[in-house]
Amino acid sequence: MPRVVKEMHTTSGLIEEVQQSSVSLREAERAVLDYMDRHFSSEEKVIMAGNSITLDRNFLRRFMPQVDENLHYRMIDVSTLKELMRLWAPGGFANVPQKVFAHRELGDIRESIDELRFYRKHFLTVES
Repeated sequence: MPRVVKEMHTTSGLIEEVQQSSVSLREAERAVLDYMDRHFSSEEKVIMAGNSITLDRNFLRRFMPQVDENLHYRMIDVSTLKELMRLWAPGGFANVPQKVFAHRELGDIRESIDELRFYRKHFLTVES
């Protein structure tokens, strides 16, 4: 695990929580697959989305290959929109929603959704 990732997940408490968990990696993978089965059709490849998700995707590829196989090759990285707005519309960049940076699953997901909604409303506008 890269040093920066280890520091991030040590600070967030995730590493300790995983070490103390009774859920195995296979059980966790099965739970994710069951969730995907409930919410997506079997013919549909799920597009992974979030902030700076390359490391997450690499983790899935290595440790949860069945989950990875059900994901589309395309990903929506909200961080790309952040960089584009910073470069192309710096006046609006100051209004980007601030993050807590807790680096925990549900909080990160909610923050990414809120941030993507902000870009859709304030940056990705199309004149009709």
